[in-house]
Amino acid sequence: MKIIVYIGSFETKTMKRIIRIFYFFLATTPLLIQGQTNEELSSSSIDMVNCSANTFFALSASNDVYSLTINGTSITNNGIVATSVDNLNSLAIGNDLMNGTSQQLFYSTNVDSLKYYDGSNWNFLFYDPITFHNAGGSGPYVYFMSNAFPSTIKRFTGSALNTILVDSSLTFMVADLGVTNFGTIYYFAGTGATSLFMYEISSTGNLLNTYPINLYSAGAYGCFVMNNTIYVGIGPAGLPANSLIPITISGLIATVGSPIPMPALNFKDLASCTGEVTGINTLSSATLAIFPNPSSDFINIETGMIDSEGGHLKIYDINSRIIKDEYLKYENLNFSQRNVTDLECGIYFLTIQTKNSTYTGKFIIE
Repeated sequence: MKIIVYIGSFETKTMKRIIRIFYFFLATTPLLIQGQTNEELSSSSIDMVNCSANTFFALSASNDVYSLTINGTSITNNGIVATSVDNLNSLAIGNDLMNGTSQQLFYSTNVDSLKYYDGSNWNFLFYDPITFHNAGGSGPYVYFMSNAFPSTIKRFTGSALNTILVDSSLTFMVADLGVTNFGTIYYFAGTGATSLFMYEISSTGNLLNTYPINLYSAGAYGCFVMNNTIYVGIGPAGLPANSLIPITISGLIATVGSPIPMPALNFKDLASCTGEVTGINTLSSATLAIFPNPSSDFINIETGMIDSEGGHLKIYDINSRIIKDEYLKYENLNFSQRNVTDLECGIYFLTIQTKNSTYTGKFIIE
C-alpha cells in the first residue's frame, strides 16, 4: 500500500513537470525558431511602408491607402497597400516613434484619436481633445494640423502632441502639410479659393521663408514633399479635377508647374516616404529687420542686401491682399523707411524681391 502511494506521488510530480516543460516549449518555440525575443519580434514586424523612388501614397474616401508612382507627366496606380474599417481622416509616414526605430509607419487620425498601421490593423495610440485631421511626416518628424481657430500645428513625439505653431492670423488653404527629412514644413495660406503664399517653417515653428504664389487651391485635399518638389493634390471638385500640382523652388522663388493627371478616385490625403528639398537659399525672417515693431507711424526696413539692380517691395494684409507694391532702387535695398500711418491696426507681411533673392518679414500696426 505504501509502495502504491509512493509510485502515485512520483507519477503525479513527474507528469506535472512534463506538462510544464511541454507548455514552455509550445510558448517559446515560435521565438526560438525565429531567433527573436518578444521585444525584437514586436519591433521588427513593424516595417509597413515600402518606399521606392517616385512613389507616394494616397488615402481614399473608402479608407484605403493606395501606392502611386510619378512617371514624368503621368501617374501609375500600384493598388491598395492598406485598408481600414474605420473612418480615417489623414495620412502621414514617419519612423516608428513609439519604439524609436527608423522603420516607417503609416499614421492617421480617427475623430479624436491617433492611430498607426502595423501591417494588418490600425492601432489606437491616444486621444486628443482637439481633432487634428491633417497630417504630414518624414523620418522622425510627424505633424498634425488643425483648421480650427486659431490655426495650430503639433508635432507627434511618440507619446504626445507638442504644439510648435499657433497662428490666429492665417487660414490654411490646403488641408495638409508637406514635410522634409529635416522636419521643415510647407503649408499654404490665402483668401477665397486661391493660395497666395507658401510658408516654410522649421521643426520648431520658426518662419524661414514666405513664397508668394498664385495657386487655385479649391478642391485641394493634400500635399507632400518628394524629389525637391512640393506636390498639391486637387480633387474631383477642383480645377483641373483629379490632378497633382508640382511646385518647385529655385533660390527663393516658388514656381507652380503643369498639373499631372491623378487617378479618378476620391482621395482625402497624401503622404510620401522621403521629403527632400535641397539647394535652397533659406533665409531667416530675422535677416530682414523691421523696426520699430509694433509701430503706428513708420517702419525701418533693413536687409543687408547688396544688389546691382533694384527690386519690388510689397506689403500684404492678413487676407493676403497687396496693400503696397512699389519699386525700390538698388541703393535703397539695404535700408529704407516707410510711412504706415495709412494702415489699419493688424498684422502685415512684407517682401522685398529682386532677380536673385526674396526677403520676407512680418510686422504689426497698433
